[in-house]
Amino acid sequence: MPVLAPGTGKTKTGRLWTYVRDERLFAGGRPPAALFFYSPDRKGEHPRAHLKAFRGTIHADGYAGFNELFAGTRIVEAACWAHVRRKFFDVHAATASPIAKEALERIGELNNIEKEINGLPPDHRRRERQERSKPIAAALAAWADETRHKLSRKSMSAGIWSGG
Repeated sequence: MPVLAPGTGKTKTGRLWTYVRDERLFAGGRPPAALFFYSPDRKGEHPRAHLKAFRGTIHADGYAGFNELFAGTRIVEAACWAHVRRKFFDVHAATASPIAKEALERIGELNNIEKEINGLPPDHRRRERQERSKPIAAALAAWADETRHKLSRKSMSAGIWSGG
């Protein structure tokens, strides 16, 4: 966000960190809340300071500055398929890659289950994920591992699996 830079007559870029809790769509009992912090930059030290007393699960984007939060057992990362899906979507849109298409279809199976169980109580969603999503995710991981080894390191799809 633009922030006034005192004495320069200009602005500089600052960072507004937003932490949100909203369990209403997932049948949670706690009220929604939002917490905002400002910092002058995007260094990972800021979320570490903001969340120093936090214990629980965080659903975050793929920003590397969060990685240290997930290094121990105090904070668990709830990873998001949307970020990896977006990368495969971009590859498929640019190249019509059959590998990217298959990845999209496999991720789509997981998304379909999530649509079906959205709004159900947490224990019910957890059971459904264990029974239905876990085998699909395991098959996706095995397929990805097998497929990745067959790709050229320079291919766009290979870059997705290597964090590129």
